[in-house]
Amino acid sequence: MLCCTRIDFWHKNSSSLTYYSFIIVSHTHIETSPPSNQCDKRIHKKEMIYNDMSNNSATDNNVQLTPPVDEKRDHIHGPANAPVTLVEFGDFECPDCGITYPTVGKLMERMGDKMRFVYRYYPLVEVHPHAEHAAEVAEAAAAQGKFWEMYNELYQHQRQLDDDHLMQYAQAIGMDTQRLDNDMQNAVYTKRVEDDVASGDKSGVEGTPTFYINGVYYDGAYNVDAMQEALEQATRK
Repeated sequence: MLCCTRIDFWHKNSSSLTYYSFIIVSHTHIETSPPSNQCDKRIHKKEMIYNDMSNNSATDNNVQLTPPVDEKRDHIHGPANAPVTLVEFGDFECPDCGITYPTVGKLMERMGDKMRFVYRYYPLVEVHPHAEHAAEVAEAAAAQGKFWEMYNELYQHQRQLDDDHLMQYAQAIGMDTQRLDNDMQNAVYTKRVEDDVASGDKSGVEGTPTFYINGVYYDGAYNVDAMQEALEQATRK
């Protein structure tokens, strides 16, 4: 399954991104992969589905975010009364998600209290072998009150998401690593990640990253100005 292919992504952002560009966030170098077909397909339930935009269910205007944002379970950054909510289905190992990571950060800065950001997991396990464990570690971090710290660590070290490095990131942000190790060995958060994937499937997600604005699929360019314009329009509806 597909969202925006690597070729489409670079075309949409050709004015601001180049092939070997470096992404800087808070003076931190984000490790990203060069253009490839990594995010151009998703193998789901042992069935490979290639991109066909005519069959992309997320582009159907009738498709809504399912289920809606739940303040008791979702990972939310921003005020509950914000007039606009941006939801991302992401994969911590997806290169395109790594490129849009600083975009989301800039949007949060620009929009301030007018926007809340929600992150849901959608690991493409057949093409990104570390994405599932990375998502589970993020959920374990959430249980220790450190989701956003781990979210940043994972996207800032995208190319080093093996289990040893995941444990290092947990230690760096002050997690109880013994508790984390126990959680991972017992697959405590596997079901939680699976629930997000099921939510994505019900919402028409076919690749990563996929965004929704106030519950409606966003089909525009993945650059800051375009996304901010869409968010600002949503605040006026």
